[in-house]
Amino acid sequence: MKKLAIFDIDYTITRKETLMEFFKYSISKDKRNIRFLPRAAFSGLMYVMKVYDEKKVKEKFLKFIDGIKEEDLSVLVKDFYRDRLQNIVYEDALKMMR
Repeated sequence: MKKLAIFDIDYTITRKETLMEFFKYSISKDKRNIRFLPRAAFSGLMYVMKVYDEKKVKEKFLKFIDGIKEEDLSVLVKDFYRDRLQNIVYEDALKMMR
């Protein structure tokens, strides 16, 4: 099986911001993940104030996946794709990737 890494820039592949969608999905699967919401809000504020660049915001925000075992994260990502991501991908983008 070949693996493909796709980076969605400026909503070219999906209708929504995928990292935020993944975060919301992770909360729906484990309500304890809501505890990372203040960190996300703070990081967003620092970005708006130009204290953090986009890379730093994402690094801070992605802390919600720290501590998840690789196997569990793999299942979560597969479920996320099935339940949410495939529904927000532009059909034209899918055709082009195929």
